[in-house]
Amino acid sequence: MKFFMPSAEKPVNTAARFSTGVRRLDTLLPGGFYRGAMYVIQGQPGMGKTVLANQICFERIRAGETAVFFSLLAESTSRMMTY
Repeated sequence: MKFFMPSAEKPVNTAARFSTGVRRLDTLLPGGFYRGAMYVIQGQPGMGKTVLANQICFERIRAGETAVFFSLLAESTSRMMTY
């Protein structure tokens, strides 16, 4: 399926997936996350949500793409950067 984003010049293929950089997670999510989608990672404190989200962002950047990370102020910036 394809759709047009208001500010996009090209259609976005939502069926395309991208690797998370975590081999076993990519196996569980047949190939990774859907492109153009937004995901919320939720869980108890200390479960590794921030580390996982940052690892996914770093993998996208390594692949030459862009990534955005949002945090809900549960952790300080300095603590997040130490991970």
